Amino acid sequence: VQNVSDICTAKTVNTLGIVTNYCEVAVLGGEQLEPAVLGVVGVLVLVDHDPAERAGVAVVDLRQRKAVRPKNMPPSPTASPCIFAGDTLYCSAKSGFIPGPHGGVYASATPHQLRQTMRNLLDNLEEAEMTFDQVVATNVYVDDLSDLQSFDEVYSQYVGPVLPARNTIQQIAPVERKADKDDHYPDLEQVSLIAVRSPRTR
Repeated sequence: VQNVSDICTAKTVNTLGIVTNYCEVAVLGGEQLEPAVLGVVGVLVLVDHDPAERAGVAVVDLRQRKAVRPKNMPPSPTASPCIFAGDTLYCSAKSGFIPGPHGGVYASATPHQLRQTMRNLLDNLEEAEMTFDQVVATNVYVDDLSDLQSFDEVYSQYVGPVLPARNTIQQIAPVERKADKDDHYPDLEQVSLIAVRSPRTR
C-alpha cells in the first residue's frame, strides 16, 4: 500500500500501517486472512493530536496473541494488562496504584508514585518471563512536565543500558495534589511499554 488512504480498501497490507477513522483492517504480512483470526493490537502512535483522524495500528494473526496478567491483578473488563503479539509484548499503562484489598495510590509525589508504577510493570514483565532490559519503547504520561527531572532520576534506575524509545506527554492540566478521605492521591504519572523477547524464551 503506497497511500495511507488506500489501506481500508486494500486487499493486503503489512503488519503496521497508518489507518484513518479507525477503519477495519483484516490483513497480515501481505496475505489476506479470515477476519476471525485477525484483529487490532492497539493504538501505537497518535498523529496531530487527533486519534480519530489518524493512528498507527498493529494488526496480527489472533492465533499468535496471548494475554498476560500478574496473579495480583484482578481481571479487567476493558483491557488486558499485557498482550503478546508474536514475540512483542504490549503493556497497558500502569500507575502508582498499590494492588490488593486496600489498594490505592498512597504516594504524594511523582518519583514515589513512579517506583510503584515500575514495580507494577515489572510484575507484568516477570509474568511474561522478561525484564526491563527487553523494553524497546515506553509512553510516559505526567501530570506536570516540571516533574521530569525527578521522574527521570527514578526512571533511569530501571531501564537501560540501552534506553528505550520514549514519548513523554502531559495530557491534562496539573491536578491538586491532596489526598481524599481514604488517603488516596491522584495519579501523577503513568507508564506503558513495549518489550521484545528472544525466540529462546518462548
